[in-house]
Amino acid sequence: MKIFCVSSGRCGTLFVSEMFRKMTNIPSFHEPKPFCVGPMLEEVNNKEWMNFSDETNNVLYEKIDQIKRDSDSEGNYFESSQMFIKSYWTDVLAAFGQISVIYIERNPIDVLLSYHLKCPWQQSMWFMESHWENVLLKTTEEQSFLENILWEWYEIKERWNEYKKLFDKTYELDFKKLNDMGEWKKLFSHFGIEHRVLDNPGHLKKNAIKRDDMETLKDIREKWKVMGNRKPQLTEREKMDRSIDVARKAVSDTARRLDSCMR
Repeated sequence: MKIFCVSSGRCGTLFVSEMFRKMTNIPSFHEPKPFCVGPMLEEVNNKEWMNFSDETNNVLYEKIDQIKRDSDSEGNYFESSQMFIKSYWTDVLAAFGQISVIYIERNPIDVLLSYHLKCPWQQSMWFMESHWENVLLKTTEEQSFLENILWEWYEIKERWNEYKKLFDKTYELDFKKLNDMGEWKKLFSHFGIEHRVLDNPGHLKKNAIKRDDMETLKDIREKWKVMGNRKPQLTEREKMDRSIDVARKAVSDTARRLDSCMR
């Protein structure tokens, strides 16, 4: 069984991959390389497949090879990456036939706040653009960075509603239930996955964003029209948050590889 996630960014995909790693024996990956971002992301959303560059085709081939290489001997594999539905889902479906998908939904306003507060450094290489040719909800003009975050949330939901019938098994997971062990038992039961009991997620606990709503909304209003290609100067807190995100991913990858070696 191969399982992927459909979600926007800031929806707990790292947390979900950690839960799969701790509760199941399925190899679990969060945003593994190749990331499938940047020029490649633009090509698959802005050109016909026969016009893809050699570089884009090579990344797609590499992605399929990575999934095959990292699957276990029975073909099981789990990946949580916002890029799946944005850039390579059709290639995965063509390569493996039956795949299962989890749709993680978080309130779009909370997604916007999360990006604004924790990832102001995130650049357009990870985002689709609303004026690209192959998107479902196309606009005639380029959007600002914050406008595009909201647009992408709806584009991803539209893709989910449009394409979920093509997947073998699907499950809709509410971001607010990520800490609910009962919800995880339902999810694993739905996919027929044997799992371990995890009474206390411990350090994995997903917390709500702490914020001053009025100050944050005021700041968003002031920056609403700032274009996505204008990279703001990082504050010391933002640099620290970015380093923490990178460190968490490194720890997750190391733990996963150690688990794999011990099995």
